[in-house]
Amino acid sequence: MIEGLFISASGMLPKATQQESIANNLANAEVPGFKKDNLFMREVREAMKRQSGDYP
Repeated sequence: MIEGLFISASGMLPKATQQESIANNLANAEVPGFKKDNLFMREVREAMKRQSGDYP
């Protein structure tokens, strides 16, 4: 049963991150100079850091 909860939680985490990114982009859409958060590029950068060993 606990394993099922962990599986459910791991499936919800990416969606929560995506929702936070969208909310942040919408909240700051009218701010001059604001650059939207591209979730895909953030994940690519983090993966590259993990591979290079610079990840804490």
